[in-house]
Amino acid sequence: MTDRPHPLLRDHPFASAPVPTTPRSERPSFEVSFIVCTRDRAAVLEACIASIQAACRAHAAFAAELVVVDNGSRDGTSTRLAGIAETSDIPVTAVSEPRPGLASARNAGLVTAVDRSPAMLDAARREAGEHGVSNVQFRTPAELFSSGGQTFDFITCYFVMQRLPPDQGLPLLASLLDRLTPKGVAVFHIPFRSTASSALTALRWLRSAVPGMNALVNTARRRPAGEPFVRSYTYDLAAVFGAAELAQPVVSVVLPTRAGWIHVVVSVCRGVS
Repeated sequence: MTDRPHPLLRDHPFASAPVPTTPRSERPSFEVSFIVCTRDRAAVLEACIASIQAACRAHAAFAAELVVVDNGSRDGTSTRLAGIAETSDIPVTAVSEPRPGLASARNAGLVTAVDRSPAMLDAARREAGEHGVSNVQFRTPAELFSSGGQTFDFITCYFVMQRLPPDQGLPLLASLLDRLTPKGVAVFHIPFRSTASSALTALRWLRSAVPGMNALVNTARRRPAGEPFVRSYTYDLAAVFGAAELAQPVVSVVLPTRAGWIHVVVSVCRGVS
């Protein structure tokens, strides 16, 4: 074990490690993304887009894009939008979302995916490209937390907290909730109890604390000796609700797992009493 921050958090403001400077070539192509959601408003759409284009010309130093989500329009919006895109001096991407509702339109407009592994992000980019998904921006934790005041209507954190000790996971939870919009929803997957036997618990401790023990166990299990042991953690739910500033539990699902862990799905709904 080590006292260094977990890789997911080493670039976060509350971690002790310095934040590295991301090379310009590795940053996203666009520094500003405008998302416009529309439904049956073709008559005013051009004026809206023209105002955005004018703002972009006034701040030409920033590379900008415009994403227009057509939320099931029936007034020729798609045809008019195609014409606008052909002559626009900033990149325009049209996205079709037939499910009515602002939440669906916003989600179709832009999704942010975060992972600490550049290899996983590259694989996700390829997968998205192969399926024609173009509304996802991929970020490392450092990029996410250095992106100013970017907020989200929906946040989900799945199989992340169990790999972080509570003294790092709880501040992460609070920081993510700081990015949640006033009426947004966040869903966190939290391990709160282990049903593992005393022998298995002791073996896990030995693998994490005794040099050479993990390699020995891996060899006995016919796995590569150098395969790392990634420890899992449980959380005090009272501390979780405190970090989320919840007066009472908001638990929607309890999930037992074959590995001996019991998880809960904690939902946070802002603006709902």
